[in-house]
Amino acid sequence: MKMKPISKTTKIISIIAMTMTGIVMVWIGLYTIKENKTRNLSQVNKIDGVIDSLGVLSQEKKVGTFPFRAYKQTDMLFIKMSNDNTQLATHNPKQDYNDLINKLKHGDSIRVYYYKTDDFTNNIYQLEMNKEILVSHSEYKKNDTIAGIVILGFGLFIFLMNFIFIRIYK
Repeated sequence: MKMKPISKTTKIISIIAMTMTGIVMVWIGLYTIKENKTRNLSQVNKIDGVIDSLGVLSQEKKVGTFPFRAYKQTDMLFIKMSNDNTQLATHNPKQDYNDLINKLKHGDSIRVYYYKTDDFTNNIYQLEMNKEILVSHSEYKKNDTIAGIVILGFGLFIFLMNFIFIRIYK
């Protein structure tokens, strides 16, 4: 079976789309890696307070894009402080919050390092109670750095595929 030749316009659009996708992915990957390498807890928001409420919230998140769209159930531990209206949450990739729920109770004094956001999201960098670190900033940085490296790798892979596409379809 003989394949139909690809038009010049289709080639140009494909090359531009792959190049732009690669650039965006490389930029996001490098930004994520740089952000995690340079972030210091002294530079982020910090709140000391008493736990008003806490629990595990299940959210259904959209993963992928058409036609490969799926929905994934994710759990997050949310914490509301009695002295602040900020919504705080932490996500554990293992989806196991029993250890934290057993350690944290209503009325406990805690210190939270976080970033401000209007959405309910994974915004806790570090959580401490009585000088004990319950959610570690270094673990958060490690996970985000790995994600940045994966995104960077995919961006470079797209550049490689773009180069191969250009060479094959001259």
